[in-house]
Amino acid sequence: DSKTWRWGKLHQMRLMHVLGSQKPLDSIFNIDHIEMGGDSDTLCQVNFEPGGDYGGTLVAASYRQIIDMGDFSKAKCISPVGQSGNLLSPHRNDQLEMWLKGEFKPMVWTAEQIEKYRKYNCSLEKLA
Repeated sequence: DSKTWRWGKLHQMRLMHVLGSQKPLDSIFNIDHIEMGGDSDTLCQVNFEPGGDYGGTLVAASYRQIIDMGDFSKAKCISPVGQSGNLLSPHRNDQLEMWLKGEFKPMVWTAEQIEKYRKYNCSLEKLA
């Protein structure tokens, strides 16, 4: 029934962790079945890998950044897998939804930005 067709059911991405390259660790470490839009002719492309099967063999720019060379405080970035490969970390894939939507998070450069966006209770003086 073509009314139930959805590109993302066929066009899916798999985020591979280095420890997920072997079974049975793949089902623990990898993030599978991420429905993706686009093709080789769209912005934020996610291309089908030639010679591969659908269902995870997609190629995409994972880390994205935009830097205003005139004002670094306007810099933005995003990584689909967040900042940690640790399964127990809340930052394992905490940027995935933003990445899928084409959104960015601030890339902090100034002391004021570091203070504004910090998540942990430590001061800059302790780091110096």
